[in-house]
Amino acid sequence: MLDAIKARKVYAKWAQQRPAKADYNMVVIGAGSAGLVSAPTSPPPPRRKWRLIEKHRMGGDCLNTGCVPSKALIRSAKLLSHVARSKEFGIDRASASFDFAEVMQRVQRVITAIEPHDSVERYTGLGVECVTGRRRSPRRGRSRWPPTAAAGR
Repeated sequence: MLDAIKARKVYAKWAQQRPAKADYNMVVIGAGSAGLVSAPTSPPPPRRKWRLIEKHRMGGDCLNTGCVPSKALIRSAKLLSHVARSKEFGIDRASASFDFAEVMQRVQRVITAIEPHDSVERYTGLGVECVTGRRRSPRRGRSRWPPTAAAGR
């Protein structure tokens, strides 16, 4: 009980800054792998509003520069490795050559195949308001909200 009273005193100075009503039930900052999972993936119940804020590209680093491209490259490299070690698999002769430009085109095809699942259109269709912009940190007790950007993409 004493802890609850102490907590009330700590948070009392922010009570006056609390909005009278919430504009959104959920605001997700960042449309990377964690943000897209956190943003609702089913239609919202009536009178619920969700917002997703992304400063660059939907899918974040994972889709655009990290996980997906690296795994596509690793898959191509693994195939070449298996061909080079074909004797270990009981294959007498196997050979393969590669064109790095073609490998990179494959990487782009993999990204393009996944992009629709992480798109503004998909999340807008699910009832999530997608906004391009950045959430600025509050200064001197004032929150910079909504983010400094135009809605949509």
